[in-house]
Amino acid sequence: MPSLPPLADLIGSSLTEAQFKAGLQQFRDWASGLLGDSGTLAESLAALGAPFAGHVARSAATTLTAADRGRVISASGSWVLTLPLAAHA
Repeated sequence: MPSLPPLADLIGSSLTEAQFKAGLQQFRDWASGLLGDSGTLAESLAALGAPFAGHVARSAATTLTAADRGRVISASGSWVLTLPLAAHA
């Protein structure tokens, strides 16, 4: 993930327009890496791993993955839930 640019790259008094644009692009790359590319609240919350950031419905045997982190899992019927090994999650 790109690093957050130094503040001077965005507000320095001697910045040229090209330097400011480069700093702004670096900031956008950092934010995109942290929050996702779509700009939606749902994707941002999911990227941050926020609790209850998404919803998944299951009706059969399922194995949770790291991608399910922060999601509410609702299940119906008779089913088996398999959790991944902690070393892989």
